Amino acid sequence: MPLTPYPYLRHGVSQNMKLSLVSRCILGLIGLLALMHPARAEECTVRLSNALVEIGRIMPDAAGATRLPPRTVTLTAHCAQASRLLLMVQGANLGEQFKFAQNAQLSLRLSNAVLDGQAVELALASPSGELSQAVHSVQTVKPGDSLSPTRNGQAVQGSNLAVQIEISGTVPADEFNARDSKTLEGLISFLLRAY
Repeated sequence: MPLTPYPYLRHGVSQNMKLSLVSRCILGLIGLLALMHPARAEECTVRLSNALVEIGRIMPDAAGATRLPPRTVTLTAHCAQASRLLLMVQGANLGEQFKFAQNAQLSLRLSNAVLDGQAVELALASPSGELSQAVHSVQTVKPGDSLSPTRNGQAVQGSNLAVQIEISGTVPADEFNARDSKTLEGLISFLLRAY
């Protein structure tokens, strides 16, 4: 299902990450699909390192909720011209985390950001690019969060961005109640906008 960019993303590109688990002996897969907005496709590209990441077989935990083994994906972006970049993370929410299946939650931590070969920090930002005071080398993001690469608290320009994304989560016991295996899914989108 194609992602419809938000109205303010006329000059952005996006990358979707589809997450799914199969219950009973849960077999999890993270599928990654690329979508680009045509107005900017020739100027910027966004890629995730793996088109399909297997989480593996997971059995229900006797204590109830089962923790998913963390997985790491690398996001890379290349823009023809150096500019300030805004990375937006979209997905359905369950509380302050990403919704996965009916009642499961995923957590995303972004770290090791590098812009044009230089380490940068990530600052939470508004959709217009206004930076918040929350600047860190590791950011845990919620659905709808936007991040901008920074140095010394200021947004920096660049054309090549790389960020590691760690995905972890918890599957509650009620997701294992099916008699047969079932597929659990969620969708997370990464949108990039130069500003």
